[in-house]
Amino acid sequence: MSFRVVGNGYEPEEIDTLNPAQWFGLTVRIKPLFKSVTFDFGHGTSHGPTTSRGGTYPSGDIIKAYANAGTFAITARTVLTGQVSINNPEWIDIPGQADLTGPPPP
Repeated sequence: MSFRVVGNGYEPEEIDTLNPAQWFGLTVRIKPLFKSVTFDFGHGTSHGPTTSRGGTYPSGDIIKAYANAGTFAITARTVLTGQVSINNPEWIDIPGQADLTGPPPP
């Protein structure tokens, strides 16, 4: 299974309601769900997978102190699952998951 991210996308737990005219009169809602994230600190150490999103500096709960100054390529691999609702308030799990890793900024 592969996923393609287009535009700004949706945050976990945010609901996307598709245009019913494009779905033969059906109301289709899609809800991405955050599953986990693994932080790679760029020098052979990592943290995760975890359900923590890390938080904001300096009060976040995912913190890394480096012994020496340098430039490190830090990445976060995020795993998402999802649910769908079709003409119904009931949510159905979408099989599979999306593993998302962006290019590492130094």
